[in-house]
Order: sequence, then C-alpha cells, then structure tokens
Amino acid sequence: MRENVARRVRNTRLTVSKPLLPLYEAVANAIQAVHEAEREDGQVIIRVERERSLLDDHAPELASVTGFAVEDNGVGFTERNFESFTTADTDHKERIGGKGVGRFLWLVAFSRVEIESEYHENDQFWHRTFGFVSSHEGIINPSLVTIETRAPRTVVRMVQMHTKYHRQCPKSIDVVASQLIEHFLEYFLRPDCPRIELHDPAVRQSIDLNDYFERRIIGKSSQELIEISGIAFDLLHVRLEESHSRAHRVHYCADSRVVRTENLQGKVRDLAPRLIDADGKEFIYQLYVNSELLNSNLNAERTDFSFVEDASSLLADEIDWNKIREGVNGHARRYLDPYTEPIRVKKIERIEAYVAREAPEYRPVLKYASGVIDGIDADVSDQQLDLQLYQGYQALQVQLRDEGSALLRIECSETEWQQHQERVETYFERATDMNMADLSRYVCHRRAILDFVQARISKDSEGRYQQEKLVHQLICPMGVTSNDIGIESHNLWLVDERLVYHSFLASDRPLKSIGVSDESAKEPDVLVFDRPMAFGTGSEMLHDTCHIIEFKRPMRKEYDDHENPFTQIRRYIQDIRSGSALNKNGRTLGVRREAKFFCYVICDLTPKLREWAELVQLQPTADDEGYMGYHKSMDAYFEVMSYTKMISDAQKRNAAFFDKLGLPRRISR
Repeated sequence: MRENVARRVRNTRLTVSKPLLPLYEAVANAIQAVHEAEREDGQVIIRVERERSLLDDHAPELASVTGFAVEDNGVGFTERNFESFTTADTDHKERIGGKGVGRFLWLVAFSRVEIESEYHENDQFWHRTFGFVSSHEGIINPSLVTIETRAPRTVVRMVQMHTKYHRQCPKSIDVVASQLIEHFLEYFLRPDCPRIELHDPAVRQSIDLNDYFERRIIGKSSQELIEISGIAFDLLHVRLEESHSRAHRVHYCADSRVVRTENLQGKVRDLAPRLIDADGKEFIYQLYVNSELLNSNLNAERTDFSFVEDASSLLADEIDWNKIREGVNGHARRYLDPYTEPIRVKKIERIEAYVAREAPEYRPVLKYASGVIDGIDADVSDQQLDLQLYQGYQALQVQLRDEGSALLRIECSETEWQQHQERVETYFERATDMNMADLSRYVCHRRAILDFVQARISKDSEGRYQQEKLVHQLICPMGVTSNDIGIESHNLWLVDERLVYHSFLASDRPLKSIGVSDESAKEPDVLVFDRPMAFGTGSEMLHDTCHIIEFKRPMRKEYDDHENPFTQIRRYIQDIRSGSALNKNGRTLGVRREAKFFCYVICDLTPKLREWAELVQLQPTADDEGYMGYHKSMDAYFEVMSYTKMISDAQKRNAAFFDKLGLPRRISR
C-alpha cells in the first residue's frame, strides 16, 4: 500500500462503544459493489463468527462474537477497485460518499482481514485473494489467477476482534440484526436495496433483514422536508414496535449511513420509555436526518461531523450543532405530540393532586410557570417532584423581583399610563399569589414540625424516650446565637408565638460568652431578649424583656433537688440582672432593672415537678397539663407546660391555617 498502514491505523479513532462500526463499513462496501454491478438479484450475506471454547460447551448463544464475514455478488475486486483499496485517501468512491478510510477501522478492531474475490474483467474470470494487516505495507500474500466461469462473489472476513471491542459487541443475533437495520435504514427504503441476510451458524439462526424491515418498520414511517437556517433537511420519522433500542433517538446520517446519534430524553417533554400509538401498540421512536450539508461536513473517519457546537460567539449566520439540534428536536416534538399528550394530561393530574394534598405552597408554580411543568418527567418520584417544584418556585420569585425592579424604573408618559397601570396590576396579582405561597410554605413547615416533635417525644423502637437535648435541638439549635441563625432555623413558635421575632437569642451558651455577665458560666437552655433600648449617645444598650426556656427529658420520672428548674431559673435571673459585661464598644449588655422576665419550663409533669410548681405559687391550667403564674420575689412570669400541651396548644393556634390548606389538625398515631 502506498502509505504506512500501521501508522494510519494508529491514527484512526474507534470508540469501544461502537464495536459494530467496522461491520457497517464492510456491509456498506458490499451494497455499493452490488449497485456498481447493476444487478437486479443483488445479495449481501453477513455471517457471525464466535469464540470456539464456549461452542464446545454447548452454549453457543453465550459465546463472544470474534469476527464477521461479509459476502456479496457485486462487481468484485477488479484491478481498479484493488488499486483503489491499496491507495490511502482514494477518491474512487467520492461521488457516493466514500472517504477511503473505512478499511482502516477493520484493523483497529480486528487482528487481520482476509479477502477473497471472484469477478469478470476483460473477457476473463479471475480469482483474487490477499490479506490486510496492520503493518507498513498492509497487503500480505496477494494472489491473482484466472478461473473457469463462475458467479461473481466477494468475501471480506474480519478475524479475531480485539478484546476491548468484543466485550462490547452484542451477542444476540436479533440485536445485531436490529442495529444493522437501524444503521442502514436509508438503504432499506431505496427500491434498489439488495437482499441482505444475517446468518449465525453457531446457533443455526438466520434473519432476512429486508423481510424484517418490511414487516416491522416500513408501515410505521413517514418523511418530512424541513428547512433550518435556509438549508434543507430530510426527516424520516420511524416507530419501531419491536426494537432492541432502549431509548428514543435522533440519528444524523451522511451518505445513507448513521454517523451521529443523540438521545431525545429530556429534549421532548413527557417522553415515556415506550410510547403508545392509536392502535394501542407500544413503540420506540427513531428519527433519521439527512442533508447535503451533513454529507459535506462528514469527518475523515465517518464517525462525526465537523460543525462547531455553538457558533454564536463567532458568526451569527454560521450554522452549528445547536441550531441543527434545536430545529430537528422541534419537529420531533411536533411529530410526537399526539403520543405524548395523554402522558402530559396524566402527569398534570398527578402534580395537581400532589400539590393539593402535600404541597399547596406550589400553586403559583402551576399557575404561572408552565415551563416548569413541561420539564418534569412523568414518572418522577414524589421527592424529585417536590425538588423540581421548589426550583420552579424559586425561579418565579427571582423573576418577580426583577420584574418589580424594572417597573419601578419605568418613566411613562400620559399616553402610556393606562398600559403601565395594567402591567402594575398584573405584577401585584402575581406578587399576591407568591406571598400566599410563602405563607402556605410556612404553614406546611409548621405542620411537618409538629409531626416531627410528636415523634421525638414518643417512645423509640426500644421503648425509651429521647433526651431533652434532642428535643431542644429541634425547637432551637444548640450552641448558637441569633448571629448564627435566622428565624427560619428555629421553631420557638412551638413554645410561644412571641418568640419568633426578637432582638437577640442564645441557645445553650454561657452567660459570660454572650456578654450578659462578666463571670457567670451558667447556660440557660434558651435565652431570648426582646425590645432593645438605648439610653444616650454611646451609653448602655439594655433590653426591656427577657425570655428563659428550660427543657426536661420527656416522661422523666425522677428529679434530684439540685435539678429543680425554678431554682435554676432564679439563678439565671440573678446573674442576668447583676451582669456588667461590656462589649467591644464599651456598652453594657443586659437588661433594664425594670425588665420583665418570662420563663418557660417544658417537661412532662411528675409529682415532684407539680410540687415545685406549687411551692413557687403557680396555678394549674384548666387542662391540668401545666402551670402559670407570677412569682413576686423573682419578679418573673412562669409557664410550665407538658410536651403534650405544647403540641396541642400549637395545633390550636395554627388550626385555622391548617383548615384553609386542607391539612389535618391532629397527628394520627
């Protein structure tokens, strides 16, 4: 050969995901040879060769495919064709799309190729044989002799497929047949397509590919001529009822062969794994795309096209893959609309039911963001559905914020005032819906928290109750201040709605570490300051109200005297009132002398706790699930409540919101 074949093979790319591509090249050559011979009885026979060891074990269908033989009755390896074969980058088949490089793919995937050809030329019949290997010359053992009259016949045998390719090569003859038809679909549609057969001697099975195509495919296809950026593209829509394809795909073709394949999943809305036609039959959709533009932009290896992915940053008029893909996928969507619409209807019904039942805060998404609904898969899980609705909700909020900012910047004339007013009214309608959604989200959050707290104060699988710190952590994170968390990070509303908004919060932090006392290392479970007041320029910043919360372990029965929560709270109050710590600006942090203290003890009432509550002169509540009262010597208001009462009262306070959203008031357990 007139080029170093070994070097050319090394420079030829073939991904392991395309192990049948060398076979496609051999079959394409065979079809072209039949067309060149202008035979009406043209025939191509493909034989599968398998690994011998498994054949001997009587499991041929499990044996790896190691090679193929492709036989045709076309023009044969005449002198001109042999000369073309031994010339790299030949232009012999240029008019029919030949690049002269397909034969190098054979040697990328196989150890060698054996070729035998019997043909008629110059009033004589000839028999030519030679080998093709990855060496400098490439051609080995060439032989050419005259023979008696025989029917034309050429066999290309690809031998010993390399391991990395035969591991990816399908073993089932049905799969090979299906992939051959899908690759050469354009040929099978032509009236001059030769008879093509696939034989697997090891499993004693044969498939007539033309018959397969006519019975299963031809009646399920339609053609469409479109334009993209003024360039003509021919589309062939195919519905495969029986296919080994597992995905809906677009095949971009050149010279009647598939070159590039892309999945449609995610690019066509509501595309189920298998669609259903008007007769109730399931099918896989395949779209074949042809164009002279694709033919002229095929790369040397015939494995891809030379378009850039996105030419928008280069030339506005330059066509790129994005423009081609967008145009083709748009027509695929329109073709598939009748098959995807029933799926869309069911999906919307499911989403509406989910929103009504589980997530009413997403109602504005359904109303204003149809694009979000389009992007949700029909078979998505509830968890993924909630995530995608939340993302759509967030996108709507950003859009609304930007729209509001834009409206504020508009300076309109008197003639434009009416139109501007209409835009403002539309904006406020959407803003109102979004605010209602925010409220719905917050109410749903409260309902979920109530459910979760109920679980935390109940027995676990081993019959034990949770420690108070776990309940504490749920109501308010431990070891933090309000400088570390926002109001959405705590659930103090469970104790008292007044605690939601405050000026400063500390949870499980020593008093001296937060600037309330210069010495005290005591750690109230939760300390909340309200209504800060400044007195004079650069003077003290004192607080008007202080809330102290203490938690005790659910269903705890025994308490020692040193664990008396009222005694603990008294000490906190004393240390806070006497505090004199200074911040970095020299200001005192603490409370006014006249500040009010509101103290909460969250526990399950035991005889000991009831005794202590009565000793500080607190009165039992009407439901007998707590105590309330004012302690004069401490100058503090107290509220003692069981976990049951805390949850029950929170449910009552939120009942109207739950009813409005259709959420159950109580937790069923």
